Amino acid sequence: MSRDIHIESLSVTFHGHDLIVDSELELNYGRRYGWLGLNGCGKSTLLTIISCRELPIPEHMDIYHLTREIEASDMSALEAL
Repeated sequence: MSRDIHIESLSVTFHGHDLIVDSELELNYGRRYGWLGLNGCGKSTLLTIISCRELPIPEHMDIYHLTREIEASDMSALEAL
C-alpha cells in the first residue's frame, strides 16, 4: 500500500520518436514535482501515460489529470476538480 512510485528503465516512444530513453521515474508521497523541457520533449505525453495507468501505478492511488486550463478564479486547485 505504498504511496511512492519508483520505475526503473522507463522509455517512451511516440509516433516513432524516442521521447524518454532508459530513465528512472521516482515520485514520493507528499512531494510536489514539475517537469521542465522544450516543446515536444514528452512532458504532456508522460502525464497522459501516468493518468491512463499505462505505467505500473497502484490502483489505490488517485490520479487527477487536467488537460485544459480553466478560467482564473479564487478557487483552489482541489476545489476546481
